[in-house]
Amino acid sequence: METTHPAASNFAVLIEYDPAMQLETSLYRAIAIALLLLAAACTTQYKLGATSFEPVGASGFKYRGPVDAYTPPGPDTDSEKFRISMLQEYLDQNHLCPSGYEITSRIYIEKFKGLFGSLGDVFYEGKCKV
Repeated sequence: METTHPAASNFAVLIEYDPAMQLETSLYRAIAIALLLLAAACTTQYKLGATSFEPVGASGFKYRGPVDAYTPPGPDTDSEKFRISMLQEYLDQNHLCPSGYEITSRIYIEKFKGLFGSLGDVFYEGKCKV
């Protein structure tokens, strides 16, 4: 004689396809992706706000880029590429250096060294190519 557990007949109901549940899961995924994209956009906006740009004379400029645990100071890092891209954004917004530019000085000044990295600034001086 074969016996079955009383809950066995309810098991089929539990694994049945539920379109509402799939819609809810998709909605949660979409919200999570939107929040991640928003956080990334805020980070970029923060970095642009943490930089400074000053035209000097007819064809020169001074630029300051931030250094923190996520953007180390090394000249051969992705962080350096990011700082230079922020510099390029300033130049483009102000219609400066249409023929390109040359960095004439790069100095890193450390303000604080912590457990997870340094805080400071990289100061650049440059001139537009004519």
